[in-house]
Amino acid sequence: MATSPFKFTPSGLNTPLDKPWHRDAFIDASHRIAHLGYCEWDYDKGRIISCTPHYAEIFGMSVDEVIESQSSWEKVLAQLHPEDRARYAQSHEEQLGKGTHEIEYRIFRKDGAISHIREVGIVFFDEQGKASESMGLLQDISEQKERIQDLENRDAMAQQVETITDIGHFIWDIRKNQYRFTSPGYLRILGTEREPHEHKVNSLDDYLAEIHEDDRELVSEAYRQHFSKDHQLNIEYRVVPGDGSERWIREKSVVIEDDTSGDNQVIGVIQEITDQKISEQLLRDARDSLETEVELRTRKLTETVDRLNTEISEREVISTELEAKNAELERFTYTVSHDLKSPLVTIRGFLGLLEKDIEAADSKRIAEDIKKLKNATDTMGMLLNDLLELSQVGRVVGETVSCSLSALVKQATELVKSDLDSSAIEIIVEDMPSVKVDESRIVEVFLNLLENAIKFSGEQESPRIHISAKPMDGMICCSVRDNGIGIDEQYHDQIFELFERLDAQVDGTGIGLALVKRIIESHGGIIWVESEGPGLGCTMSLTLPRA
Repeated sequence: MATSPFKFTPSGLNTPLDKPWHRDAFIDASHRIAHLGYCEWDYDKGRIISCTPHYAEIFGMSVDEVIESQSSWEKVLAQLHPEDRARYAQSHEEQLGKGTHEIEYRIFRKDGAISHIREVGIVFFDEQGKASESMGLLQDISEQKERIQDLENRDAMAQQVETITDIGHFIWDIRKNQYRFTSPGYLRILGTEREPHEHKVNSLDDYLAEIHEDDRELVSEAYRQHFSKDHQLNIEYRVVPGDGSERWIREKSVVIEDDTSGDNQVIGVIQEITDQKISEQLLRDARDSLETEVELRTRKLTETVDRLNTEISEREVISTELEAKNAELERFTYTVSHDLKSPLVTIRGFLGLLEKDIEAADSKRIAEDIKKLKNATDTMGMLLNDLLELSQVGRVVGETVSCSLSALVKQATELVKSDLDSSAIEIIVEDMPSVKVDESRIVEVFLNLLENAIKFSGEQESPRIHISAKPMDGMICCSVRDNGIGIDEQYHDQIFELFERLDAQVDGTGIGLALVKRIIESHGGIIWVESEGPGLGCTMSLTLPRA
C-alpha cells in the first residue's frame, strides 16, 4: 500500500491521506474551493493514469486527449515551454527526496496558446520506500500573471511621471502612525535614501522633527485637522534634510479608507518649490526696496530678462545646430575611414586573384574577377554618392523604401566575403520579411555587425554567424548571432558609446556601433546586445519598421 509523508487533519484529526475516500474528499474540496485540476501519475508505468475534467480543460483538451498526450515523461515535457523544461524536470527529481514539490511554469495548450501554471505535487511511496505514484494539483494562474505585469507597468509609469514632473508621493497609515509607502521621487525630494529615511521616520513626531522649526507648529496643526476632518490638505512648508540645506515643499494629500483593513490612510503628493520660493522672496525684497521708480525698474528688469531669455534661446538653437553638425561630421569621418575600407579590401583581394588568373590565362576567371571588381567599385561609388548627399543635405537617413531585408544582408555579406572565407566562418541567413528603410544605411548597419562578428570570432573550431528576423511589437526584430568571444554583461551598454573599444589590440576606431545605434534610432528602432558572458558568443538585436 502506498503511504504519504503528509497528514491531512480536518477538525484536528490526525488522518492519513492514503485512504481512497480521504484522498477523494481532499481532491473534491480542492476543486470546489480553488478550481484546481487534479491528476495521478504512475511511476511504474511512467505515465498519467487519471485526471479530472478541469485538469484537461487547463490544457484545452478532453480527459482522453490528456491521457494520451501525457502517456510518457517525454510527452509531458513536450507540452511545457522550452525555457521551463529543465527547471520542471529538476523539481520533479527533487520531490522524490522531499516527497512534494511546488513550481510555476508555462504550458502550450492544444490551440497553441501559452498558459502560466502553478503545480503542487505529492509523491506516495510503497513499503520499500520506492515512489509508486504521485498526485498533482494544477491551477491556471495566467490572469494573475497578467495582473502582476499590469501592476509592474503601472509602477514603472508612475516612476516615469515622477521623474518628468519632479514630484513624489507617499502613503501614511494614521492608526499605525508610520509610512506604508514612499516613492523614489518622494525620497529624492527629501534628500534621503529609502531605508535610512524609513528607519529614522517611525512616527509623525519623527517627520515633524525634519520640518523647519518655524513651520513645525503650522504643519502639526494642519495635520491634526486633516486627520480628524477628513478634508484635502494643501500646504507649503520647509524641511531640513540631513545635509543641512533648506528646501521648500508643497504637499497635497487626502485621507481615504483602506478597503482591506478599514483604517484611514493619507495619500499625498509633494513637490519641491525651493526655486520658486527663492524667486518669490527676491521679488518681494525688490518690491519693498523700490519706491517711485518701481514701475520703471520692473519694466527694465522684465526687458532684460526677456532679452536674456531670447539670447539664451538663440544660443540654444546655435548649440543644437552645432551639435547636429558635429554629429554629422562624426558620421562623415567614420564613413570615409571605415565604410570605404571593406570595398577597398575586396578590390585589393580580387586584384591579386586577377593577376594570378592573367598569368594562368584563365579567361573565364578573369571575367569573373573583373565583374567582382566592378561590383566593388560600384559599391564605393554608391558610398561616395551617399557621402556627397550627406554633406549637402545634412541627413543620415535618406528616402525610406520597402525592400527585402534578406537582400540587404546579402549585400553586406558580399562586402566581407573575403574575410568570411579567410576565417572559415559559416554564415547562415534565414529568409526574412521586408522592411521600410534607407537601404544604403541599413547595409552599413549589417556591414558593421558582420565585421564585428568576424573580428571577435575568437579561436572557435567552427565559427558561425546566424542572421534571422521575426515580427515584434509592430516592428521587425533582426538578430545577428555569433559563437565568438562574447561580451561581459557590464559592457552591454558601453559598447554603443562613441569611440568605445573594449579591446585596444583589435583594429577599429570605436565608432562603428555608435553609428549603428544612431542609424537604427533614426529609423525609429532600438538596438541591444545579449551575451551570457566571455566565450559564449553574443547576439546583436535591432528593430526596424516593417514594410
